Amino acid sequence: PGAVSMCRRFRDAGYRTHGIGKIRDRRSGPHDDAWDEILHEEGISEVDEAVQMLRRAAADDDGRPFCVAVGFAQPHCPWEPTQSSLDQYGSVNPEPFATGRTAPPDQLDCMGVDSTTMSDADAADVTKRYLASVTDVDTMFGALYDTIDELGLLDNTVVIFWSGDHGFSLGEND
Repeated sequence: PGAVSMCRRFRDAGYRTHGIGKIRDRRSGPHDDAWDEILHEEGISEVDEAVQMLRRAAADDDGRPFCVAVGFAQPHCPWEPTQSSLDQYGSVNPEPFATGRTAPPDQLDCMGVDSTTMSDADAADVTKRYLASVTDVDTMFGALYDTIDELGLLDNTVVIFWSGDHGFSLGEND
């Protein structure tokens, strides 16, 4: 109660505000009404839509600065990475799960496995899918960054990348 959202802060400071994807937890209620444009439909191609949103915001020359917030659903269960990202991870060490199985069982229900009883092969697959999903986010972020550069906005743009992901206690994986 009484908290002011990031979006509201930017809007109150004279910015146009644009948001797309998972920029808040749906369990926390409806989106803040300070968004000039908000897209949060299920199944949208976050990066393609975000690039288009960024282009629209940059083209609108009403003299006001703008804020574009993009929230990627990955890496979030179920991990369904692109094949190209999955292919980057040949064999993955299942050891983090094999010793201790630190992820609570309900965290991996979405993958159809129970972390307390999964085989090493399942542990390796889950870890590989998670890592590949992180790689997909890196690629999507790169596409947004490249668009900012292409639009000539790098000199007067603040880019904040923040990750609230918990890693599912998958241990260290190179």
